[in-house]
Amino acid sequence: MATPSARATGFDTAEEIRREIGLAGRTGFAMMDVESGTLLEAYDPEGLFIPASVSKVPTTLYALETLGDDFRYATRLCATGLLSGRGLEGDLVLSGSGDPTLDTDGLAALADQALRAGVTSITGRLNVDASALPLLREIDPQQPQYVAYNPSISGLNLNYNRVFFEWGRSGGARELSLEARARRYSPEVSGIAISTVPSQSPVFIWNWQAPQEVWTVSERALGKDGGRWLPVRNPVGYASDVFRHVAQAQGLTLPRGTPGLTAGAELGRWESDRLDTIIRDMLRYSTNITAEALGLTASRARGLGPRSLHESGAAMSAWLRDYAGLKGPMEFHNHSGLTADTRVSPLQTVQLLSAAERRSPGRLMGLMHDVPLQAGPRERDIPFTGLASAKTGTLNFVRGLAGYFEGPNGRRFAFAIYSAEMEARAKADDSIEIPPGSRPWIARARYQERRLLRSWVARFAA
Repeated sequence: MATPSARATGFDTAEEIRREIGLAGRTGFAMMDVESGTLLEAYDPEGLFIPASVSKVPTTLYALETLGDDFRYATRLCATGLLSGRGLEGDLVLSGSGDPTLDTDGLAALADQALRAGVTSITGRLNVDASALPLLREIDPQQPQYVAYNPSISGLNLNYNRVFFEWGRSGGARELSLEARARRYSPEVSGIAISTVPSQSPVFIWNWQAPQEVWTVSERALGKDGGRWLPVRNPVGYASDVFRHVAQAQGLTLPRGTPGLTAGAELGRWESDRLDTIIRDMLRYSTNITAEALGLTASRARGLGPRSLHESGAAMSAWLRDYAGLKGPMEFHNHSGLTADTRVSPLQTVQLLSAAERRSPGRLMGLMHDVPLQAGPRERDIPFTGLASAKTGTLNFVRGLAGYFEGPNGRRFAFAIYSAEMEARAKADDSIEIPPGSRPWIARARYQERRLLRSWVARFAA
């Protein structure tokens, strides 16, 4: 197929755009006609790049093809003993299935179901079963320890395994609180503690002092008042603690939770949204814990027993090769893209996108989110209202964008653009969330993406 010229359309070619912008580091891209599988424009298409959160696209396919669109997670409350006029004579079991979307309100609903079933008290223990997924204290050990997008993972997750830290002043005194914040219920958390110190670097430091998680924060860095989410590293203790609080608020006093497997009769159940709804939100908000939970759940559903994200990512890599016939080196180290170790090429990405579209037209594209195509300063308008849907990916000095666009005649195209400035990334301080220079570099990479995408839409789809 002949490449439409810049002279005919008034839009620069991809190579002209790349040279003009001159983004530091490496860039690779590929753009393919979905139906024919013809590669229409590319630069370093077989080069290996860090995809960042574009990794959530293959994770989406892995989960959908394994679990099905209507799959739902279920968090259950079970009883091992007998119900009588005195309550439950036996143990109560809170059992998770790995649901990454469970929140405090969901636990409150379970406590209400227990009360309605006649559990006004228990004579035994509160057992907590989180064995559905492996317990992992964090997604990526290279991230700053205080960022909420790098939480723990287990078979029982709560509030995306985050706790809300709020600070203020009252009468000159500093007040700190930690809440399991949700829409209806936001109890204070007793299994996690936080205190200020005069000055420290980094601003937040986490320690484990069994049975509590302990945070210290630099007093000097706090303003008059504010708030932010912090990651939870002991998810089972966190969920158990919050469940006891919301049950107590409804009149059911429970002992401290201990690990235990599910057994007995089901008293209550809290179900997640359908998988396709969970995925749509994951792709929109790029929630890392959701991607990791989905990937681990899919691997287990395939009869595997991954003990780490790397093992599960390797299983997904093998599946992707079979699903789309991918060739050459490729390795996913986790499912969210929150790692600098994953490598994939632009060509492999568009081949995967094209295979997904041919197998189930519109399915993946319908879960992605629209990419604005309006003209920027000194840019020409595209001669029609184009439709582009994609997933972004961002790490420090790393940027990716991959997805689809469609022309008026219904033809669909798959594209992938990856950029990385590895020298600057290697020099960056891992303890800093956004190191100097990363934000302007990413802004320039995003500008390059928009120019490339507008050029493709105007030259191939108009």
